Amino acid sequence: MRAEVDLRGRFVAAADWVLVTDGFANFKVKEVCRRAGLSTRCFYGVFANKDELLAAMLEKQFTGAAGHLRRTIDPELPPVQRVRAHIDAMLDFGFDRRFDMPLALFAMYWRALLPHFHELAERCVADFLASLVDAIAEGAADGALHSPDPWADAKAIFHLVVALLFDQPSSVDRRAEVEVTVRRLVGRALKAPALVSPQ
Repeated sequence: MRAEVDLRGRFVAAADWVLVTDGFANFKVKEVCRRAGLSTRCFYGVFANKDELLAAMLEKQFTGAAGHLRRTIDPELPPVQRVRAHIDAMLDFGFDRRFDMPLALFAMYWRALLPHFHELAERCVADFLASLVDAIAEGAADGALHSPDPWADAKAIFHLVVALLFDQPSSVDRRAEVEVTVRRLVGRALKAPALVSPQ
C-alpha cells in the first residue's frame, strides 16, 4: 500500500511538472511517465486512465490552495473583511502564476471529471470554501451580511470568480476589472456595501 502511495505521488508530481512545462495541449501520459522515470504499465497499475490522474492532481492542488487560505486569512478579522480577503485570494490563484493551477484545472476539466469524480470534486471545493462559508455564516449571524444559505453563497462566489477569471486572458487591468465586478455582485447579494468600497 505504501509503495502504491509513493508511486501515486511520483506520477502526480511528474504530471504537475509536465502540465506547467508543456501546457494542457501536450499533456500526455507517456510524457508524465517519462518525467517520473516509470513505465506506462506502472502508470496503469496505479491509475485507470488520464482522467483519474487529473482527478488526483485536482485534489492535491485544491488541498494546497485550501491550506494557503487557512494560513493567510486571519480568522479574527470581522466577517466582511474575511469575505473580501477570500475574494482577493481567489483572484491571486487566478492571476499569480504560482497559484493558478487549481482554478485552471477546475476550469478546464470540471465538466469532464464531474460525472466520474463527483464526490471528489465536491469534497475539494467544500474544503477550499470552508473558511469562506464560516465567514459568511458568522456575518449572517451578527447581521453584517445577509445569507440564508452560507454554503450556497460561498459556492456561487467561487463559480463566479472561476467564470470571470477564465473568460479572457489575464492582465493587471483584467484583475482590477474582475475584482470590481465580483465585489459589486457579492456585496449586492450579501447586502454588504462595505465589500464594494475600498479598504
